[in-house]
Amino acid sequence: MNKKGITLVALVITVIVLLILAGVVISIGVGSNGLFEKTNSAVEGWNAKATEENVTISNALAILNQISGDNPPSTLPVGWNEEAVADAVTETSTIAGVNKERIVPIPSGFVASNYQGTGDEHTGREDQVASGLVIYQLDKTSTIEDVASITEITTENHTLALTNLNQYVWIPVDDINSMIMCQSNAKLPENGEDIAKVCNIELENGVLKCTNPAHESTSTALCGRLYYETEFSSNNISGKTEYTKAPKFELRDQVYSLNITNNYREPSVVTNKSSSDLNTILTGTSYDGVQTNHGFGTSNGTSASSKFLEDMETEFLKMAKSVYTYGGFYISRYEIGGSISNITSKMNQIVIRNTSAANNWYRMYAGLKGTVGGASSQMIWGCEYDQAMKFIGSSAYTGHRAWSLATTNTDNATKSGTHTDDIMNNIYDLEGNLREWTVEANGVEYRVCRGRYLVNTYYGNYYPATERRYEAPTNYNSPTDTAGDISSRRTLYVTI
Repeated sequence: MNKKGITLVALVITVIVLLILAGVVISIGVGSNGLFEKTNSAVEGWNAKATEENVTISNALAILNQISGDNPPSTLPVGWNEEAVADAVTETSTIAGVNKERIVPIPSGFVASNYQGTGDEHTGREDQVASGLVIYQLDKTSTIEDVASITEITTENHTLALTNLNQYVWIPVDDINSMIMCQSNAKLPENGEDIAKVCNIELENGVLKCTNPAHESTSTALCGRLYYETEFSSNNISGKTEYTKAPKFELRDQVYSLNITNNYREPSVVTNKSSSDLNTILTGTSYDGVQTNHGFGTSNGTSASSKFLEDMETEFLKMAKSVYTYGGFYISRYEIGGSISNITSKMNQIVIRNTSAANNWYRMYAGLKGTVGGASSQMIWGCEYDQAMKFIGSSAYTGHRAWSLATTNTDNATKSGTHTDDIMNNIYDLEGNLREWTVEANGVEYRVCRGRYLVNTYYGNYYPATERRYEAPTNYNSPTDTAGDISSRRTLYVTI
């Protein structure tokens, strides 16, 4: 009996101990700090670390892709076209009296110069926005191996790049209203500013327009703000006259008109038909009214001129919207060279000039249109030329007699960029080679020329880069003129 009792008691005690142990085991496994919980936490922690490492690897790959050029930067300003922009240059500096940070887009197919002004006779820095940021169009198809291999511009390859790669200079435009207006902009009254007369250009729902309620009827009829009024002075030097023409960039009272004296305007047609009514002007059968001059329309007169005007207006709006989006545009560093079918902007090129019908204004206008890498190309507009003068500042406002007398070539032209004195903010040939046709119109038959041209017989005087001329006593600057003293200049606007 005693043995059996002891056995039952031992059994009961064993069961109780086992139950206690089971409870402990369960508590360890499933409690708030139990084994299962710790295992789950370990798994979650491992997953989190794996995710973090994947992000790090992705970021590293993105940086490598940027360096190799496989992908555009991911930090471009909102609204920029990442397929058209390969890189950006940021600089805080003072330009035209405005100190601010500016971000400059570098179009795909181009590289910003790293040249800092040593190594050859062209000693100006090319890597600063304030003094003229230069971009070079890369040419991997060049038959010159050293040119095809260029991926950046340095002191070592600078001389080679100058004569073998196309170059352009950034023109900053901080305020689109200094460059573009709508056709309702008007002169201010004598007693002060009338806000109802002044345009305010903004981008609304993807449309660039004037937001002044008083201009509602012409809100999208945009045109160039042209600074034809200047502070004029002259200085007699040894029987020669040195002229100063400083544009009044502070004015906002420009007028777009079809029928006033010196009615500088753009975009517009010239048909040799005088009228204040556009429909009447379009019926003209000269210049833009001749279908074979530009290839638009199906017959002379309204068909030709209206279609040509439509093309110019379309190109103008694209340019204006790009300038608004990116804060500026590019201008060719030199007067145009090469050939009409393959226009270049390189140093030491024979400059294209209007020596025949094959090189008149219409052929230059057509030859300059196109796509260049991540940018579109055009003949320079008058409002773009004005912005270039504003960017350069006072050195563009006065004629320089040393530049004007730099050569006595009988053909009145030299190769592009060959006068190292005729350079302003890294832009060559503005004062000392040929006059330059723009898209700007005047009167019933003229396409306006800008700049000074290099010929000692040009009245024997010294004119500045700001010189604006729509006619001369001996040569009339109609778009079909072939006097041989006019070239042009290309501009690029980054694709949006």
